Amino acid sequence: MAIAFIVYKFGKQVLDKKITQNDILTKNQLEQYIIHKFIKFYKKYNDLLEITVENRYLYIFTFAVMIMEDFNRVPIVRLAENFMTLLRKESTVGIMQVKSRVPLSDRETVLLYIKWVKDNSEDECDISSGDEEAIRNLAWKNNNQDGYAKSVLYIYSCLHDYIDEIPKYRHAFHLRDTVNNSDSYKSDERIKGQMEVIQWMIDNPNATPEQAMQEFGIWG
Repeated sequence: MAIAFIVYKFGKQVLDKKITQNDILTKNQLEQYIIHKFIKFYKKYNDLLEITVENRYLYIFTFAVMIMEDFNRVPIVRLAENFMTLLRKESTVGIMQVKSRVPLSDRETVLLYIKWVKDNSEDECDISSGDEEAIRNLAWKNNNQDGYAKSVLYIYSCLHDYIDEIPKYRHAFHLRDTVNNSDSYKSDERIKGQMEVIQWMIDNPNATPEQAMQEFGIWG
């Protein structure tokens, strides 16, 4: 019953433009749509990811939210939201809908959102083990709506099953690898540095890119 509700609520929201109201929405249609979007977004953003055994579920969650937010805010709407920041007004921007007072590209919002997930994945929202209740809680923390949280959890479950079925994705996400607790958490210093620069630009909206580069010693 819960799955049927999620299929209806999320499916109606995201597929109305793909099928007419007289068509019958099936679970298979919705799953194929989610898979299609994942393949597209993975190709576009996989170079930003540093997936390890320890953080594999974090990235599946990120793609689930990405798919949900992409439907909530189509590209033309995201363009208008970025324009609002030029007026120094805070707005949610980009494919990941992060708050900002400066224009951000979709790629920049993906990096910032990954940082948000890492910072907020704790206690009842700790998704490091792939716990479904924690995933729902973190989705709710991102957007305080039960329907939204249930939809993200449903998308996450679809993605997890698909990734586990396809060898190249299963390998990339380390889904069948064993966590070695003696290993230190591996982070991508390059991506971490990029996120710090982006956050500095948000905190200093009047700064120029050149000032940011000087601030972080990018110029010798």
